[in-house]
Amino acid sequence: MCLLTLCGLGLYLGEVRRFPFPRSMKYHGTSAWVMAGGYVSAALGLLSVFFDHYDKRDNERSYRRFQAFAIISTVALSLLAMMMDAMGVD
Repeated sequence: MCLLTLCGLGLYLGEVRRFPFPRSMKYHGTSAWVMAGGYVSAALGLLSVFFDHYDKRDNERSYRRFQAFAIISTVALSLLAMMMDAMGVD
């Protein structure tokens, strides 16, 4: 929930930060929305661990595939946002 709150607050203020530290990377415009997608993907991956723990069915494989997809998409969206910010795409 903290990731989604941080992401929502950042989008509201017009500036999404990579890490909530004073000298963190700041994203504006389109790169902020791409980074927000990375935050959402990371939050969904973390929630899948929670749901997998309480799910009584034997479908661990599905959750692990979803976690792998969430990790890959989080990294891809984060790298894309960094490249967009470095190239000056707004």
